[in-house]
Amino acid sequence: MKRALSILMVLSIVFAFTACSKGPETNDPTSEPSGPSTVTVPETTRSPEDTTPVNPSGTPSTEDFQFPDDLPSLKVGAVGVYTGNELYIQWKKNLLSLEDDFNVTFQFVENTGTEDNTNAVETLCTAGVDGIIMQGCSESVLQITERYGVPIVVYCMTFTDEEMEVFSKYDTFLGVVTEDDNISAVNAADSIYDAGCRNVAVAGITRGLAKIMDDRADSFIDRFTELGGNIISEDYTMLGFSDSIANFAAAYPDMDGIFSVILNESVFQAFTTEGLMGTAKLAGFDMSDSCDEFFANETLVFTCTGQSATIVTAFAPLYNYMYDGTYLIPDRSKMVIRNFVDIHNSQEAADYDKYVRFSTCYTPEEIGYMIKGFNPDYTFEDYQAMHMAFSIEDVIKRSGN
Repeated sequence: MKRALSILMVLSIVFAFTACSKGPETNDPTSEPSGPSTVTVPETTRSPEDTTPVNPSGTPSTEDFQFPDDLPSLKVGAVGVYTGNELYIQWKKNLLSLEDDFNVTFQFVENTGTEDNTNAVETLCTAGVDGIIMQGCSESVLQITERYGVPIVVYCMTFTDEEMEVFSKYDTFLGVVTEDDNISAVNAADSIYDAGCRNVAVAGITRGLAKIMDDRADSFIDRFTELGGNIISEDYTMLGFSDSIANFAAAYPDMDGIFSVILNESVFQAFTTEGLMGTAKLAGFDMSDSCDEFFANETLVFTCTGQSATIVTAFAPLYNYMYDGTYLIPDRSKMVIRNFVDIHNSQEAADYDKYVRFSTCYTPEEIGYMIKGFNPDYTFEDYQAMHMAFSIEDVIKRSGN
């Protein structure tokens, strides 16, 4: 588990410098990551005999759903970072949207590192919470939850297959729900290639420090070269994106594109300072204040976001277990993946701002529909299909806009 802890510590630093949202950022080096998943769960489909109505987004219709009367009053500990940048604040808001309908009270705990994760979990368990939702996990955390019999679900974090195998041995571990970097990295490669780029440089962080960041770079490179493009340079320096871009601009006059594993403000500033506007395109991960401007001038051709919605869909396996002991995720050794929201142009960026950015993206009724104690016909395949349907269009359709 030392590797899991070291990755978590690295990501705490990395994501403190990312602009995962378009609002105020935090430079708190102890911030928790908003990292996506790297394990793909095999696709599943509904059987021909299953006639449960499904709307075009892939989410089962909830028009007739009603919460049962007299639900038990439950307390849930939420361990993570819930103040600071827009993503963290939205996570808290989204969880709070579930309180009344589920008769749940959330106790938010701001952590400041991996040791605090363990301490926070033990404090919550001794205080008598009924469940825990948490960003980050370790075997020491699970040993505590097992001792107290408190179920725990993890969101927006990634682990190796070996770590997931260990985690799944604990009865209180309900699974991981997170985004998939590999899918969006492939989409980024498609977008920058379609924009006419053939000689692209890749800016990442030091190899081996964070698997999710390595996967972003590797999946982009594999796809871009498969399409016939050339990777003319790679620079992996811890958070040195501006230096990477400066080096690319100086050494490669034929460069026509850059992929950055993180799109923070330093990337956009360096892109402008080095005179790359009009000569190169940009693609990467996360939203930042300059995204609108760079989409408008057609320099930015791809980014992805949408992690704020994951916390409420991760609540579903937790409540299933708290309500009647049901495991919604049958194979807890595999992470459940969700789509990022992919954004390719100014219109999609505007739609993201209007429909997704400050939305919970899922109503309490939609999450309630995922509880097998309320809806016995609901399946893991339904749950998975809903995650893979997530997009701007999906949110618009389900909201009736």
